[in-house]
Formats: sequence, C-alpha cells, structure tokens
Amino acid sequence: MRNFHAVLAAIFLGLMLAACSTSTESEAADLRVNPLDPDNGESPVTEPSIRIANALQEAKQSYDDGHYVVAMRWAETAERLIIEYEYPVEDLAMAINIQAYVLLQINRIEDYFVKDHGKLEGALTKFDKVLTLLERDFRARLGKSLASFRLHTDMVLKADSLGQGTISLHSVREDVRKAAIAPTEAECSELLREAARKFRTFTANRDKMLALHYIFQDVSRSKMFNEDREKNAPWLGKLSEGEESLKLLDVGASLDSALRANQMDKDIAIGIDKDLVAVTGSWDQVRNYWRIEALSKLQTARDGFLSLTKERPDYFWAQRDLVFVYQSFGAFFLDTAMEQAKLQAIKAGTKWENVEGEARRIFTSDAFKSWEKEESKRNYRDALAYTKSFVRRHQEFEKLRITRKDETDFNDENSNPFLVDLVARYRATMEELIIEERNMRASMLLEAAVLCIEPLFQNRDTQLAVRFAEDLKSLRPNDPVHHLIKATAYYNDSRWEDAKFSYEAFLKDSSITEDLGRRNLARQRISQCEMWLRRTAGAGESTDR
Repeated sequence: MRNFHAVLAAIFLGLMLAACSTSTESEAADLRVNPLDPDNGESPVTEPSIRIANALQEAKQSYDDGHYVVAMRWAETAERLIIEYEYPVEDLAMAINIQAYVLLQINRIEDYFVKDHGKLEGALTKFDKVLTLLERDFRARLGKSLASFRLHTDMVLKADSLGQGTISLHSVREDVRKAAIAPTEAECSELLREAARKFRTFTANRDKMLALHYIFQDVSRSKMFNEDREKNAPWLGKLSEGEESLKLLDVGASLDSALRANQMDKDIAIGIDKDLVAVTGSWDQVRNYWRIEALSKLQTARDGFLSLTKERPDYFWAQRDLVFVYQSFGAFFLDTAMEQAKLQAIKAGTKWENVEGEARRIFTSDAFKSWEKEESKRNYRDALAYTKSFVRRHQEFEKLRITRKDETDFNDENSNPFLVDLVARYRATMEELIIEERNMRASMLLEAAVLCIEPLFQNRDTQLAVRFAEDLKSLRPNDPVHHLIKATAYYNDSRWEDAKFSYEAFLKDSSITEDLGRRNLARQRISQCEMWLRRTAGAGESTDR
C-alpha cells in the first residue's frame, strides 16, 4: 500500500505532464456527494471512530490508486461524520485536503459550474477551508503552491498561443510590405500567396481560440455562475470581437483582390498594415494580461515552496518543485527574448520556415543582448542548482530507505504467519517505492543534463553534463539516452572525436523504431563530426562554427 503522504510529493510531476487537461461536466458531477454513501458493509451501530478511520483510510488508498471519484466520495463521507460527531479539526482538515488534492488532479482548481448542480468548490477553496481550521497546515499550503503553479501553466499556454498569432501577423505585414515594392510581378505574386496562406492559417486558428471562451476572456472575473458564465466573462482585447472580425475581413478581401491582380497597390498595402497593427495590438494586450497573471501565479508558487523549504528542511521534495518553478521563470523570460530575436529575423528578410533557426542563432550570439536574456540565464542557473541539491538529498534518502528495508528481517521469534506476512509486505512496499523514486530521480538527472547542453539555457557545462549522463546510466542502464547527452555535450564543445564515438554508441544501442528521430539526428551529427575531423586533419582550418 503506497502512503498518501509520500504520494503528495509526486503530484507535482503529474501536474506538469497534465498541464492542458480538463474534466468534463459529467466527471465534475460525479464528484458531488453520493446520496448512497458507501458504508463498506458496516452496520449503523458501528462506532463513529471506526467509521471515520475507515472512511479516511479508504479515501487515502483510493487517491493513491488513482480512483479519484471514489476518493472524493469517501473523503466527503469522512467530512460529514467528523462534523456530525464533533471530531478533532485535524481529522476534518485531512478529509478536506484529500478532496482538494482530488480536484487538483482533475484540474478543477478554481470554483466551477456544473449544470444541474450549480456552483461547486474548486481545489483552492478547499485548501482555504483547511487553513481556516489549521492556519499553518503543511499539506494545504503545499497544495496552494501547486495550484498556483498549475494556474500559471494554463495562463502561459494562453499567452503562447496569442504570441504565435502575433508573430504570424508580423510576418504577413512584412510580406505585404515587400510585395508592394517588389520589382517584378512574379516576386509580388509569390509574396502575396505566402501572405494569404499565413493569413488563412491565422484566421482558422483564431476561430478555434474564440470558441474556447477562455483565451480572450477571463472566466474567473465573471460575476455569473451559470451555464452562460464563460460567454459573459469580460473581454480582454483592445478591439471587440466584432471590430476585430471586420478588420480581418477587410484584410482578407484586400489580399484576395491583390492576388487576382498579381499586384499590390501601395495604398492598399498601407491599409492592410494599419488593420493588422490594430489587431496585433489587441492581441498583445490580451497576451500581456495573461503573462502578468502567469508571472503573479508563478511568484506565489515560488514564495510558497521557499517558505515550506525553510520551515521543513527535511522535506527536500520542495527543492524538486523549485526546480520546475525556476525553469518556468527561465522559460518565461526566454520566450520574450526569443520573440525579439524572431522579429529581428523577420525584419531581416528570413523566410518563414527558417525564422525559428535564425532566431536561435541571433539569441545565442554575443551581439544579442537584452534584460530578458540575462534574467532567463539567471533563473536557469538557479534551476540547475536546485536540481543538483535535490538529486544529492534524494540519494541520501534512498540509502536510508534501503537500510530500513534491510534491517527489517525475519527471525526465530517471527513464527506468527500474520507477522511474517506483514514484514514481507513492508519490504515489498519499500522496494516498490525505491524503484519508483529512482525513476523520478532519473527524470531529474535528464532535466539537469539538458540544462547543461541546450545553448538557449546559457548554462553550458560539458563536464557536469557527462557526470549527469553517467549517473543516469547507472539508474537506467538499458536507456541509450546517456550516450546522446554525452554526444551533444561533446559536439557543443567541438570535441568531434568524442562526439562521434558517443553518437555511434547511441546508434548501436537505440531502437530503430522507437528512437527514429533521434537516430536521424545522430547520423547527421556523425557526418558533421567527420567533416570537421577531415578539416582539422587537412589544411588546419578553424573549427569555429
């Protein structure tokens, strides 16, 4: 039986992997109090203390097993019994905490509406209830920090979608501008076709975003709590939906007319640019709104985890949570800096399909300087520091668990079959937890290695990346990714022979079907390594890339 307390520490990683997940109304409705409360076959005369203990135990076990609807019903049963028989607030806090973590798992963080049930409490409201009972409750404060991080993730996804849209519009504007001054009809026609293609893609994606009702609107600010709540949430853009649609219709009509004529009139180009500037400005306002909200939630999560770490130094899992928080801070500023680089690439005339690669080149060059780039570097450096600290503490924790498992053994006095079975189950549970946590530590080592080899993170450290790769190999000897980590680190450091050797080792140990993309990259890199090796062995040319 896995322990609820231990599993709470692992919820964070589960939340990163399910950043975009939502629950249907039927699932949410299932979390209402069951009118036929489960009684586990107990009679009405069962002692209240036993009924409460059973309900809490069933709720914990169901949560650990991933049966969230069942866990919610048992926790609600426990809450009702605790209130009815006036049991200690600590028991009540546990029952409500379990409900809150269930809601966190199914992405019901804020209060929400379900038809036929009305307004239902989300995870944050449940955690706040616990904190009114026990002001310093550790689980509730941890849960609120996790909830803030999840909300930040959702908000970043909205901002990213809007950012991709504005970049597309900037590219359309640049194509239209060039078409208006193109020296030949053929060049003008090609630019107009490309602008029209990007514009159609933009409008199709916009229609999908509008249908969601929560990108251009903030549902949490809606004063209504009914089936029309999303539709009546405040609009966030400078332009209303109707004004924006009219401007886009004008742009589409102007592009179609120019395409038919194979020419772009300068006055029409100015009109198109004016409309697209207005739409881009409106989208930027919405995007900035979600970015500020996301940053606020991320800061709340960071402050919460730091407070928990100071209060409970033994709870080193908060260090792992801080890894993801500081990675998110790094990504937040990296996105802004990369957008600046993309705009430079677009203005320099880079083809649309090459914008991403050129932006990376611009960003990683010493000539590109910005405050956001420096902030990104600082936060990724902090993320790496917390990763190293967590891995070290986790190794110590594993040694402690192994010692405890080994010390729990049979002896001559343990002839009682029940006791023998209990000891065996304890050892099996400890072994299972050790295996689970080794997999989690391996994932953290992989994160750390990436921080050391990805140029955008600005933490390049070949020696440290190789060390992480060796540690990862010891945990996952059958996973060839450690070869790829070392190969990439050597490649970035211009150590062509070492890189070639590691890439070849990856090809030898990796799966032809499961690692196809990475195998193709390895082959390309091997060819490049061979080219540089020939050059250094020949005319003594510089190997600077």
